[in-house]
Amino acid sequence: MDLDDQLDSGLNGIEVIDDAKKYLSELIKWIQLLIVIMIIFAIIILICLAFLLLSPYRTPYMILVYLGMLTVSVLPTIFMYRFTDHTKLAMKHSDSYQLALAIKNLKSLFKFVGISIILYIVFIFGGILVGVLTSGTFS
Repeated sequence: MDLDDQLDSGLNGIEVIDDAKKYLSELIKWIQLLIVIMIIFAIIILICLAFLLLSPYRTPYMILVYLGMLTVSVLPTIFMYRFTDHTKLAMKHSDSYQLALAIKNLKSLFKFVGISIILYIVFIFGGILVGVLTSGTFS
């Protein structure tokens, strides 16, 4: 059952109390700060990428690393922006559909962060394993 079907079937009887609204308002402010920081970070990466593209010493690997860094900084920013936008609308109009969309974007943000952490751990252990296996090779 998708989101529209659930809302149409009457499963939207959730009421947001005043304390929850205060917490959501404070959460929105902190997320907006994070969004500004992430946008500044993405702009810095874009500037570095532009200088890299002008450099005679660039390699395709370096370009891929910068594009990966840009992706890792922009995708969570999009999810955070959508969360704050839908949450504001939900609180303004007491709209449970907007709140559901906000939570959906929050879920997507946590999925992205979780997958990123798993990949990071895999790369770290892979690097350690390669280091251990090749440590006797260069002595």
